[in-house]
Amino acid sequence: MGRSYKVICAVTIVSLCIAVWITGGIPTDNEDIILIFSCLYFPFLFPMLISIVGMKTNIGLYDIKKIRTFVILSLIYNFLAVPVMWCIVASWRFGPALYMFLNIAGVEFVSLIIHLYLLMDVNEQYKNLKGKMQAGQMEEEVPSCNGIYTEIIVLSSVILLVAAAVFAERWIAKLILVKEIEKEPPIILSAYFDSDNEGTFMYYLGNQGLIKISDHILHSPSYNEDRTKVVGVIEENGFSGIGELDLSDNSFREVLDLEKLNEFAENNGLKGLDLSDKYLNVEDRLRVAKYYKNSYTFIYDGNICMLSDKKGNKQIKIIRKKMRESYVKSYYIDENNKNIVYIETRQYEDGRRKRTILKENISNKSSETLAATKFHKYWQEDRDGVIEMSDDMKQLFYYKPSCIYSYDVDSGINKYIVRHKLTTKEMFDLRLSKDKQYLFYTTRGPGMFSAYDFEYTFCVLDLKSRSRVYLKRWEFNQNFYGFNW
Repeated sequence: MGRSYKVICAVTIVSLCIAVWITGGIPTDNEDIILIFSCLYFPFLFPMLISIVGMKTNIGLYDIKKIRTFVILSLIYNFLAVPVMWCIVASWRFGPALYMFLNIAGVEFVSLIIHLYLLMDVNEQYKNLKGKMQAGQMEEEVPSCNGIYTEIIVLSSVILLVAAAVFAERWIAKLILVKEIEKEPPIILSAYFDSDNEGTFMYYLGNQGLIKISDHILHSPSYNEDRTKVVGVIEENGFSGIGELDLSDNSFREVLDLEKLNEFAENNGLKGLDLSDKYLNVEDRLRVAKYYKNSYTFIYDGNICMLSDKKGNKQIKIIRKKMRESYVKSYYIDENNKNIVYIETRQYEDGRRKRTILKENISNKSSETLAATKFHKYWQEDRDGVIEMSDDMKQLFYYKPSCIYSYDVDSGINKYIVRHKLTTKEMFDLRLSKDKQYLFYTTRGPGMFSAYDFEYTFCVLDLKSRSRVYLKRWEFNQNFYGFNW
């Protein structure tokens, strides 16, 4: 009967490999680990272990009884424990549980067939051995305490111990990392928590403290070189345009209003903003304001622009014009050479949406592709990009599912940093600490009933040890408009 076990084992291994391929490999999020392993991998892994044991020679009646017991236990696990685990994860986060429901249902169907076939084979073996014993062709077996069935227990225990070790390691790493990042300066962020609590905040990663510094929401806030000021795009009833916060006293200053922006647009053949319209949608056209030495830069209708403000005389010029079928998501202008720009773009290629990270030379119109990847879900796209540049312009960090990479500007080498597999969520807002030791990023997943209700999670990666931890999970409909560190 070893041949039957080999067939069962082969089918189970193939099914397990298909399940791993569909889910994108080994998960990294805690909920994904629990859900995918318990509901997708284990339903195939357990019968595979049983089949491997069944392929052994000289299997006696006692061992067959034990194998049959394990088959029944595995069958019970599939149709009692799996629904329970799904419900547990669904109570934590309904999004991934619902997303994986059809996959789990398919796995359970295939697993049921495998288990039934395995049970039929074991029962047939049991009947044959029982018949031989009754006919006197076999002596009554003395049970051995070291029967082969113990291999199943050992292997299952190893799996559970490894899983426990993984979660324990993550818990310890979090304790250590949270303590270490307390010395780091706070992250500045803009957010809407509710109608009574919105604006720009300082967020301290170690103790998770949140201090409000302004009622203004700065979209994609950006520090100046010495971290004393913050600039960002504002779209509010009182003022819309580019604004600046002085962190010494949290005072607010208007940098560029829409009247001046429209004057610039008219002089450069661009479409201006209808100031009479109540819904201007400024943030859709005016985006990603930054400092560049003594000037400001921003994106207007896909054009990268530079604003100089000398003694109240504002001058705006386009330094990189918009290109057809290419949407600029984020950019970094080389501090040592203003002709060199690192750009993250969105474009279509062969009818598919594609994200490309480019190094462009504005003066001679040349460009070099540093990385490219396709979008998975259009509704989880980050409008302002998922790249980060170090202050010395030596390292560029980016996310290419399912890993975080860095690009060394001097050597031109892309370096793998850490794998972070996301099933239903996407990664956003990569931000590097000033000492280049830590990388802060957010993940965002859909809500229970709407793909447009999001849940943010704050994460930190230690670039030296490559330990990554989840710091805080926020509630649904708590919206964030940008971060800087």
